[in-house]
Amino acid sequence: MTRIDPPIDPNDESDEMLMALADGELDETTAERLWQRIETDPALADRFALFVDTRHGLQAAYPPEPVPDRLIATVMAGTPASDPVVVPFRRRLSARPMAAWAMAASLVLAVGLGGFLAGRATPPAGATLQQAAAALAQVPTGGE
Repeated sequence: MTRIDPPIDPNDESDEMLMALADGELDETTAERLWQRIETDPALADRFALFVDTRHGLQAAYPPEPVPDRLIATVMAGTPASDPVVVPFRRRLSARPMAAWAMAASLVLAVGLGGFLAGRATPPAGATLQQAAAALAQVPTGGE
């Protein structure tokens, strides 16, 4: 197993540290300190048990086996590091169609709101614009 490189905080109870302990990747001193904390903290012991169960489940599902010769041949026949292969990525979708939809929605909203406000600003039937303005002048700001 590959061990985690120092520096390691022996008081770290993160999921990464618990998984490293379950995988046997911690140095002896750090592992011993973490084991002591697990033995005294039931909640930490329950969290650690989950990682141990996961490790055992994965080991049972994927037992170690030799690397197939075809895979080794494929890797060995790969392009040398001095001549890297560039893989083109898919082109991103343009933001223009979305901008057009946003502009259309804004226009519909503006026209609809303008029509609504124009309908509310129409003076009552039989009243002139001057009479409506005079009546509105008596209404305090924010009133109806």
